[in-house]
Amino acid sequence: MTPQQKFTIYIRTKQVFSLRLRTEFDDLQPVHIPSKEIEERFFTFPDFKRKDEILALVISGELRVTEKDKRFFYEALKPGKIDLSLLLTKPLPEDPIYKVILNHLKSVSLPPGAASTDYFDLFLKYQQDRPELFFKVDEFAGRVHSPVSNFHRSHRPYLLLDGEQTTSLDVACMQPTLLGKILREAIPGNEYSGWINSGKDIYVELQTKARLETRDEAKKKFFEILFSKPSNALSNLFGAADWITWINLYKATPQTLNPHGKDKPHSNLAWLLQTTEVKVMAQIWRKLIAAEIIFVPVHDEIIIPISKAEQARVIMSQVLSNEFVYFKISGDKLNKDFSTVTTRVKDPAPSRIPDELAELQKYYSDLESRGDIPDKHRNYIGSLWQGVQLTLPTNHLSLSLYTDALEQLKSELLTNKHIAA
Repeated sequence: MTPQQKFTIYIRTKQVFSLRLRTEFDDLQPVHIPSKEIEERFFTFPDFKRKDEILALVISGELRVTEKDKRFFYEALKPGKIDLSLLLTKPLPEDPIYKVILNHLKSVSLPPGAASTDYFDLFLKYQQDRPELFFKVDEFAGRVHSPVSNFHRSHRPYLLLDGEQTTSLDVACMQPTLLGKILREAIPGNEYSGWINSGKDIYVELQTKARLETRDEAKKKFFEILFSKPSNALSNLFGAADWITWINLYKATPQTLNPHGKDKPHSNLAWLLQTTEVKVMAQIWRKLIAAEIIFVPVHDEIIIPISKAEQARVIMSQVLSNEFVYFKISGDKLNKDFSTVTTRVKDPAPSRIPDELAELQKYYSDLESRGDIPDKHRNYIGSLWQGVQLTLPTNHLSLSLYTDALEQLKSELLTNKHIAA
């Protein structure tokens, strides 16, 4: 194989792999390859002159080269071979959690006849031998990217893990909820966090504020302005408020930890929201690993075997209740959403309650009446009781998950000298 052929194959291979950050409806895009890499790996000086070799490939109709912002982008113009061995991979972050997630990708499959894409089929073909080629932790915020996270949403419900049907659990409105958490800590008592923490539909509230015709219009405007450069657009639409002033100031203030902060300081808020999201989700991932539940992450979502859905939902609830005043967990194959903004322990739905559960209910109700439930546990306890209501009276296996969690927390609370049995 000549260096020219090898270079062309490399470009074509990189173009195919660039689709991992897009959807199956996108065309192959030109790829940037540094001149230093080209000279070191393909056209070594003085045996070859890089510019002359590339020009010959352009003239022969094999390649197209374009320049943008003083960077050269290459595009293979003819169909042909790809070679995965030419691709280089960066080492994973030191945190062992990423090695576990990478290993979980080896368990992903599709049932016969399920919708797929060329890129996903390529992943399935090579997932055992070179899964690292299909796995990336981005440098901007630490988000995990994989063929699953980039698989079209309409195709994901058919994914299998270890040959078992899967379901997904995600945090509804994660970005607005994260912003509510951040603003609550930065500006106690602000109206935005108040909307979020009371479980109101944030886009309806903003629609009303801005007097827009539809909720979708409010959502679109909100995100457009949120991640654009600082301006008066937010206050013009939604009114002057302390939380809007804080957002504009944060987007204008250099943040040294933001990789794009120097050149694009307006990306500060996107970076803050995404890094906070990763920190929250990583807590969930660790607990799933400890519980030996296989999963694949999709940003604010996890895909798990459907038999583990209730157990995973308890784990998610436990983590989220420590982070947010209000949250909602949605499941694509579950009957109900799971939300909490708990102010008191509620009785389970009328049914023949097992004795041990009735005792637990009395214990927590007594704590509530005395005002002895710690704030940091209030939402978790409330979400567990909601789980009890969802699973009574028939699903005894799922009910035991919530009972066990309530029993464990009871033991922890009893170790506190200020809380009596």
